[in-house]
Amino acid sequence: MRFGTLAFLAGILVLQQLDELPDQRWCLLLMPLLLVVVFGKWLRYPALLACGFLWALFSVAGSLFMGIAPGVEG
Repeated sequence: MRFGTLAFLAGILVLQQLDELPDQRWCLLLMPLLLVVVFGKWLRYPALLACGFLWALFSVAGSLFMGIAPGVEG
């Protein structure tokens, strides 16, 4: 399980190294990848890396794309 956790963390670190965020629609791949993690033995660690990447993208996309409230803009 430690290798799985490290793979998930590596996916998060890969996202942090990007200059620009990928399109938010990539998050739709998160559910099929979770099925690969559960049922696919030989793709488990690459799928966990991708899940970490997509989870970080999913969690940051909502906070970054909200924008500034019109009443606060100067």
